[in-house]
Amino acid sequence: MPKYVFLEHELETYIPSDHSGLVNVRLFSKSQVANHFEMVLGQADSGGSAESHFHEHSYQVYYILQGHGRVKIGEEPPADFGPGSVIVVIPPGIIHSVWALGEERVRVIVIYSPPLESVGSKSAGATKR
Repeated sequence: MPKYVFLEHELETYIPSDHSGLVNVRLFSKSQVANHFEMVLGQADSGGSAESHFHEHSYQVYYILQGHGRVKIGEEPPADFGPGSVIVVIPPGIIHSVWALGEERVRVIVIYSPPLESVGSKSAGATKR
């Protein structure tokens, strides 16, 4: 019989490349959800960051559960976020960066479609929009 309920500590964790002070917990993966999306719990201590990067094929959405930070998406000016903030769809190919600010750990739900684990991401050293 398949298992449907997991505790956070039972799930896979990983540190994405070009990220510092940040750990992701894979909540759903392509193998569990018929290849349509991937959902992770991103956690960053104060000063943690996702340096400039883009996802070549995946859309990305954030929902902030806890903590405060700043996001830079494409050519838009940086924007601050906090609990309850929704960072609406970041399209494929758009360079973005995220920084954790303040004392409280940032916890954020991140959704990728298609799953990032199958298509990857790239450093913003490459020229993109």
